[in-house]
Amino acid sequence: MRCLARIMPLALLVLLAIQVQARAQYSNDYGPPWYPYAAWQGGSTAPGDIIRSEAMYLQALGDYELRCALAAMVHSERLAMENEYLSACRQSIMWQASQRRRFETARLNAVLAEMRRRKLEYPMIDDVNDGSSLNLLLRELSACNTPLEQLPASRAQMKSDMVRSLPLLCSGATRPVSLRQADRTDAPREFRDQVIKANEFSYDAFRMDLDDDGQVAISDLVMFLTSFNLRLGKATSADEREAYETLHRRLWSMRMDLVQAPGDRVRKPEVPRAAR
Repeated sequence: MRCLARIMPLALLVLLAIQVQARAQYSNDYGPPWYPYAAWQGGSTAPGDIIRSEAMYLQALGDYELRCALAAMVHSERLAMENEYLSACRQSIMWQASQRRRFETARLNAVLAEMRRRKLEYPMIDDVNDGSSLNLLLRELSACNTPLEQLPASRAQMKSDMVRSLPLLCSGATRPVSLRQADRTDAPREFRDQVIKANEFSYDAFRMDLDDDGQVAISDLVMFLTSFNLRLGKATSADEREAYETLHRRLWSMRMDLVQAPGDRVRKPEVPRAAR
């Protein structure tokens, strides 16, 4: 009994020391209560706290990076969907605009073709005087494959004074000029560069035909106008309107020869010079 009485206080002291050491290593009250994580249930030594804090920081940093990555992925997906939607809208708008342009172009071309057909086949006095009907006839005659010399109406003559009074327009010119005005020094620079200086031999030959014969064949006049890419401007004087009326009758007769049957326009074989 005495031995037991001596041992009991020593055992109680040992147990008390062990309990104090255990409380120092395992504390349930350590750490913030709003983050109940298992790592907070560990020991409270200084090296352990440092490692635990670093682990908690790394875990929080990883969670932040993960959430940022998820947010960036959602944002990129939203941008991709938005880009696809905008691209589809843009393609739809462009397709609709192209269709509208195509239909509008077709409509305007049909209206323009009808206007040209009306001015070509059923011209009014204004269509002749402003030169539009004459220019359409010239373009149709210059585009035909049949030589103009073969047309019976091409042998018709036109007075030189009327030809000199025709108001002519070259490319880029805003003011028409007649051959009578071109003989003087006040001819526009565009006309001098594109007609007179472009091919002086052809221009002088045509001018000599006007001066010598007093008349010129309609085929020669058409070839002169088309070779220099000349258009007829608006007739403002009485002489110009008279010349336009005469020229329109001559050109219309040549067009009537073109619309005949192909057999009527077959070129006759030429006789060799040696056999004449």
